[in-house]
Formats: sequence, C-alpha cells, structure tokens
Amino acid sequence: MQKYDVMFIGSGHAAWHGAVKLAQAGKKVALIEGDKLFGTCTNYGCNAKMLLDGPADLLHQVGAYKKTGLTGELKIDWPALMKYKHKILDSDPDHNAIRDSFPKMGIDIIDGWGQITDAHHIQVGDDSYETDFIVIGTGLRPAKLDIPGQEYLHESRDFLSIPEMPKHITFIGTGIITYEFADLAHAAGAEVEIIGHSDQPLRAFYSKYVQKLTKQMQKRGIKFYFNQSVTSVEKADAGLVVKTDDGTTINTDYVLDATGRVANYEQVGLDKLGIAASPRGIKVDDHLRTSVDNIFVSGDAIDKPQPKLTPTAAFESNYIAKQILGQSTAAIKYPPIAEALFTLPRLAQVGVKVDDVIDNDDYQIKRIPYGRVVFETKNEPKAEATIVLNQQNQIVGATILGNQAVPLANLLTVMISKHMTPDAIDDEMIMAFPDESFGLFQMLSGGLPG
Repeated sequence: MQKYDVMFIGSGHAAWHGAVKLAQAGKKVALIEGDKLFGTCTNYGCNAKMLLDGPADLLHQVGAYKKTGLTGELKIDWPALMKYKHKILDSDPDHNAIRDSFPKMGIDIIDGWGQITDAHHIQVGDDSYETDFIVIGTGLRPAKLDIPGQEYLHESRDFLSIPEMPKHITFIGTGIITYEFADLAHAAGAEVEIIGHSDQPLRAFYSKYVQKLTKQMQKRGIKFYFNQSVTSVEKADAGLVVKTDDGTTINTDYVLDATGRVANYEQVGLDKLGIAASPRGIKVDDHLRTSVDNIFVSGDAIDKPQPKLTPTAAFESNYIAKQILGQSTAAIKYPPIAEALFTLPRLAQVGVKVDDVIDNDDYQIKRIPYGRVVFETKNEPKAEATIVLNQQNQIVGATILGNQAVPLANLLTVMISKHMTPDAIDDEMIMAFPDESFGLFQMLSGGLPG
C-alpha cells in the first residue's frame, strides 16, 4: 500500500495551491481527480467564461462611442469564437506541461474518484492509499430543478461549449451565472429572457446597483420575469416551451438552469466518519478541520458564509498547508474578499456591504458618481461607486458599477486591508493620470466635486 503525507480529494484551486506548498516543504503529496485535472474553474468555468466574454466586453465599450465619431460595425461570430476557446483550452501545451511537472515536485496525480474509508485511508478504484492528512476539495456542482421536462435543461458547462448560439435562450434563476451569461448571449445576438422566483436578484450584491444593472439590461432588450417559478419545460415542434406558475408561456430554443450550486459531498465517504455535511457544504471548525482532526476541507465544498470563489479557495488551500506544516496554529482569518460580476458593465464589491450598514450610524456611506464628473472615464457617465467608511474614517467597504469596476475593487481591497482613510490616500499615493482610480479617489477625499 502506497503511503503519503497528504492526499487531496480534488485538484482545483482548493487543492493544488496547498499541494505545491507542501511538496516544496518536502512532503509526499497526491492529488486525486475523477474529472479533469485542475477542476471546474480551469476547465469548465472561469477560463472559458473570460475567453468568451472578452469580445462582448469590447463590443460594450465600443458602444459607448457610437455617437462620438467611431464608425463601423463589429459583431461576434460565435462558432469562430467557440473554436478559438477550444483551441486555447483543449489543446493547451502549457496545461500538459504543468501536469507533467507535478510528479517532479513530489506531487502524484491519481486519476479516479476518491472515497475515504477511514481517517487515514482513501480508496480509488481497486487501490487503497494510506495518508497522514486528508484535504477535501471537491467543490460544487449545478443544482437541478425537479420539474417535468428537466431533461431539456442545460447547465453552465453546456453553455460554455455550445457550438451555435441559439436564436432564443431562456435562463432560470437570477444569480451570477444568469446575469453574466445573459449579457454574453445577448451580445452574441440571442434573444434573452430570464425567469426568477423572487424580485430580489443577485442578493449578495448592493441592491441599488443591481437594480441599475437590471434596468440597463432591460434597456438593451433582455426580458425579465420576476416572482415566477418554472413548472415545466416541454418539447414543441419548433424548440421548447417553458411554463411558469402564473401562466406565462415562453417559446424558446435553449433553457439554462442556473438556480444554484450544491456541494459535492455524498460520495466522499463522510458518513462513515460521522462528518456533518449538507448541500451547503461540509461543516468545519475555525481551522477548516472536520470533526476528524486530520481531515480538512478547502474551497467551495466548505459550509461557510464567505464567497465561494476561486481566490478564496486558493487562500484556504495555502492556509491548510501551513497548518499541516506547523507554520501556523492560528484560526483562519479571512482578509477582505473582492467579488466581481462580469456583466456589461461590471459590478464589483469588497469589504462591508452597503445594504448591511445603510441604516447604521457607525458607518458613513459616500456615493461617488465618477463617471459623470471625471472626464477620463471612457464615456461612461453612469459609472459610479459607493464607499463605506467607519467611525475612524477608514475605508471598510465599496461597491462599484462600471466597466473598470474589477481593477478598482482590487485597488480598494489593498486600501481596506491597510486601514487607509481618504486623507491617507492623498498623502501616501500618487496614481497614474488620467485614469478612473485617480478621479474616484480625488472625489472621495474632496479633491474633486461630487
């Protein structure tokens, strides 16, 4: 029986970052993977999404200059774009080179599905392995509506490989996947309709900006049906028919079920060890340990309030590696976590959320309409930010709606981590000009009128 110091079930960002750190410290490590190496983000999620999103983002920004002298017409050739995506992701020589490099670092790759048989053994197929520590990084999978016609429903992985963009596409759910993919599909020429069971889409984001974003999408022609639940999807002579509980009927060509994601925990063997888990994730303590001391959980498979994001998973993976190496015994402490919604325009946030403190006298909320005031904002007058300050006038939270929201959120992440005030930004930082960041922070500190 082969023996390891640490075995990871899963090989995505929740696993391989920590595996590298452990291997560099001399530990014998293995990654167990039953799907594609490096997980969902690399193969079926983030990388594919950003490759496909790039042209849509460009078209959106070009649109801002249609009445300023810019001429000519651009459009997305979806089959050509999909061919490009497959060329980059499916035959990436660097991907294969990275796979080959792992054994050289002391990290074995075991292909197959891992099941924990006891605290120190994992079964993969017919083979059993012994290990001192186990790290579960099995991530999430799409939830599936249990309705008549569910066989006609697609998931995000399907959409990111769809060879031809349908003429009409219907999204079920009003979360991140729907908002991002709906904008992408519309930019590629599809007629888009969205069905949500409530009137509160994107609940994790600032509601005022979600409303603004939704109105912009509606203005572009994307249709929303709020407070409705899909009851069935039926095959028709030409396409599909989606029916809701209030009698709405939508004729469509493609239906994407984006009603949420659930943790992968059922087949890992947790019940044998009494480890608590649910579709929300696996229960852990403040050191990311399960009820079995040598078994940790990393990434999206954790039942946690923090955003389930790739960078968060990498952070947790590295934290667990330090715990195993004895480099730290402290409970995990999450830094400010920046979240980005890749819609058109972008929506990003970090730190204290505006909706959580809007009526709290301990905080001051400042609206910064930098797109309307600062001339260098790429002809984007609706771009704005809302900044949250604490009683010490330190920046503790921010939400930004605009094409440059993501880099601005990343910059604000540093400022929040350093407990900076607007005055400190003026005293300690000189930013490049002209740029949105210069204008936004000048307005925040009072250097430009709001």
